Amino acid sequence: PGIAGLPVIIVTGAENDESAREKALDMGATDFITKPFNSTDLMARARAHANYQRERRVLAEQSTVDPLTGLGNQLYFNGRLKQELAFAARQGHSVSVVRADVDAFNKIFIKVGKDAADAILQEVAKAISGLIRKEDSAARIGLSQFAILLPTADAAGAAIFANRLCRMVPEATIDFKGHRLGVTLSLGVTCPEPHPGQTPRSVIEEANVVLKSAIDAGGNRVMTEAEMREARAPLPSSPTPPESAAQRSAPINVEQALALLAEGKDDVVKPHLAALKARLMPLLKMMQGS
Repeated sequence: PGIAGLPVIIVTGAENDESAREKALDMGATDFITKPFNSTDLMARARAHANYQRERRVLAEQSTVDPLTGLGNQLYFNGRLKQELAFAARQGHSVSVVRADVDAFNKIFIKVGKDAADAILQEVAKAISGLIRKEDSAARIGLSQFAILLPTADAAGAAIFANRLCRMVPEATIDFKGHRLGVTLSLGVTCPEPHPGQTPRSVIEEANVVLKSAIDAGGNRVMTEAEMREARAPLPSSPTPPESAAQRSAPINVEQALALLAEGKDDVVKPHLAALKARLMPLLKMMQGS
């Protein structure tokens, strides 16, 4: 893949120039030169092709459209998110981000191949495009990863959108060369608190954490920040039940009494003082006698 885009110039001494040229170009050659040739001309043509490839790379980096799905790409999404975060911070509005990933996409890719996998991504993009509002923005930001920006939407509204998308994608079963391809999504919803220092990167990272919780929970579900925090919260410890009358009246030995006193349970020990004193009296008398 690293050399697939490099220009290739064929230099040949073939007698049938046109036939050789046509064959070379059909096989992917960029240019064709026959012998004898001028070295200055060869260098000029090589530079021209190299410059052309460099300009193509620059334009590709500046493009804001994902060529496979027609959605925006990472560059586009970062720019839109930066704008909306600044607007939300100034106006005090909500802004939400939904991150989505196709469940087990790598396994699907290996099983059905690139063409079918691409068809799946296009179908997911189609479902997203059919749900978003005019003011919303959607992008493909990774191999099977999507991001949706919902300006003015609070956490509850973003969760409703995410759940609709989560239900819609499995219903859109994809037919590819006689195969029925069922697909599910995992989605993470975040509604960041806007402030002037916030960056698109930090917000996307927050959304990625929530998305990972949805994936770890089994996939094919929506996870919000509140649900993630609730799932991670430690279970409350059960309160110690109060001692019953039978427990309070049951005799205790000296070791138990000392342990209860160390715990601050003086009231539990007091009813047993007379019995404890009677048990200790022989020892106290011996100590006094010695």
